[in-house]
Amino acid sequence: MKNYQVEVVYKMPNGSQAKVSIHVTASSASDAERQARGRVTGTVISTRAKEMK
Repeated sequence: MKNYQVEVVYKMPNGSQAKVSIHVTASSASDAERQARGRVTGTVISTRAKEMK
């Protein structure tokens, strides 16, 4: 398991766009992105995972 910082850009229920950085522990970058998607309320536009050193 590795630590990842995932940047999520999403559209909030009120229509405005937001960007949040979430730290997760996952086995891969795609798993980290999947976990981060589950933590935001709204429509996810994009995710980008970066492994923490």
